[in-house]
Amino acid sequence: MVMSLPALPFTLASPALGLLLVFRTNASYARWVEVRVAWGRVVSHCQNVLRQSSLWLNDIDAGERRDVLHQLRGRVWALLRSLASHLSGPEEEVKFARELRVRLGEVNALRLLTAPNRPLQALADLSYTVNALPVDEKRRVEMDKSIVLLNDALETCERIFASPVPLVYTRHTARFLSCWMLLLPLALWETFAEAVHVDRYSESDWLR
Repeated sequence: MVMSLPALPFTLASPALGLLLVFRTNASYARWVEVRVAWGRVVSHCQNVLRQSSLWLNDIDAGERRDVLHQLRGRVWALLRSLASHLSGPEEEVKFARELRVRLGEVNALRLLTAPNRPLQALADLSYTVNALPVDEKRRVEMDKSIVLLNDALETCERIFASPVPLVYTRHTARFLSCWMLLLPLALWETFAEAVHVDRYSESDWLR
């Protein structure tokens, strides 16, 4: 006796399963696109801060200018690296801490590592550094606009990271698909049983 199932329930469930898979794929892709755009904004505004500071720091001597730009580049790097580590898994922790200590020094690295939210702490450090730059007020305001936009982009990344795709699109869809695929051969047995027997006989003849 061969166990089989009627094919009608699988036929009726196929459109619903297809829609669930489409919704899940669209939701995942939309999140990927949004965070990719947000990360691009973070990089763009960081580059803008460095570009503006390189152009506007002309009223100080070359040695001081080099030190100020080096410190600013370190703050920008810390922001990008902190955000990347924040959005990655815990396996990045040791490497991240080592890179911070090499790039920023023990004191600055410890302050950033012990912060409740590392990207926001790195953004605050960058804000303090920009505010201390020896530039006029109008130019400092222009640079602060990039800081504000950086904060908006960080909030977008944080929102996507903290809000996963709903379970109806992930876990329930996976369970539904697993059951559907597991039981589908039983529904196809009556239709394809003869073909399976023919294939087995053909394979046996070929192996002789």
